[in-house]
Amino acid sequence: MRLIESPGRILEGSSIRYTETETVRTFASEFSGGMRQRAVIAMALACEPEVLICDEPTTALDVTIQAQILELLAEIQEDRDLAIMFITHDMGVIANVTDKVNVMYAGEIIETAEVERLFENPKHPYTRGLLESIPGSQSGEQLRTIDGNVPTPTESATDCRFAPRCPKAFEECTQIHPELVPVDGEDEDHVAACLLYPEDRSTAKAVEYHQRKGGGDGR
Repeated sequence: MRLIESPGRILEGSSIRYTETETVRTFASEFSGGMRQRAVIAMALACEPEVLICDEPTTALDVTIQAQILELLAEIQEDRDLAIMFITHDMGVIANVTDKVNVMYAGEIIETAEVERLFENPKHPYTRGLLESIPGSQSGEQLRTIDGNVPTPTESATDCRFAPRCPKAFEECTQIHPELVPVDGEDEDHVAACLLYPEDRSTAKAVEYHQRKGGGDGR
């Protein structure tokens, strides 16, 4: 891998004040959490990528440092004309920094939408459960949760991975693999993998539609 930029320029571009003795030769254990995150961002930028993948970039950081890291990433994106992919469980981060969202469950994308559309009109039962479990998103004292447990790698997967936990599941959900289909008449790019859709069809017709789209009688 060929280094395109000098260490000093890379570190300064990630808001790390650079000196040869104080920064480059410092052990990672001597950095604060925010500095470590900035150093990793600097490493990722070293070869001038067109896409930056940020996997849980704000995890284990306090809210002030989280805000600084997100602000730094926004500045880097604008300065370098980068595309940034965030992988995160933090719905607040998703709401504030993304344009388009893929919701995943058990290794599969189960809903895709523009960020505003997703928060205003979630369609998949899992997405709805996630948003309803955010503190302050509902009235009452008890926080809503999603019943059941995430499947383990050793379990036999149902065709709809979420079916064992889904409050709207029916028999075919464990037998037919749901395909991503349009779920919003106002936005054709809003899709979800759920046998409840398309909504303008009966359950039987919707199941048949998913079977045809998937090229068989289930998987």
